[in-house]
Amino acid sequence: MSGCRCVNGTVLWPTLREAAVVHRGRGPFRIAVLGAQGVGKTAIVQRFLHDDYNEVKVPSKSRRVHLSAAVLNGHVHDLQITDYPAISRFPISTLQEWTDICCRGIRSAHVYILVYDICCFDSFEYIKTMRQQILET
Repeated sequence: MSGCRCVNGTVLWPTLREAAVVHRGRGPFRIAVLGAQGVGKTAIVQRFLHDDYNEVKVPSKSRRVHLSAAVLNGHVHDLQITDYPAISRFPISTLQEWTDICCRGIRSAHVYILVYDICCFDSFEYIKTMRQQILET
């Protein structure tokens, strides 16, 4: 996957540094966390935001928006991290995005974090499909 950075089963696309250059501080830096069900999206977000890990798995039924801040390239950026449940298809239009409550705001993300389970080939195929759908829209 060119233009991506893969770290322990998590694919960052585009890289955070590339997205920060494009963003230039206009509103919150929007990050969408996507992946198949059960791959640990929520656990990654919780670990990043609260330095906490809960071994009890609770499937996400709806999207969750988290607000935070981070320093990148010497600048403080407001972050809006949205943890999305598994979706069947990336929305191809704004109408489709806003019709499905789980997908609201997904197309306006600056960065997509695509998460997969390194022990589950299907979860990797899922994010490959998501990435292709993102590129096509």
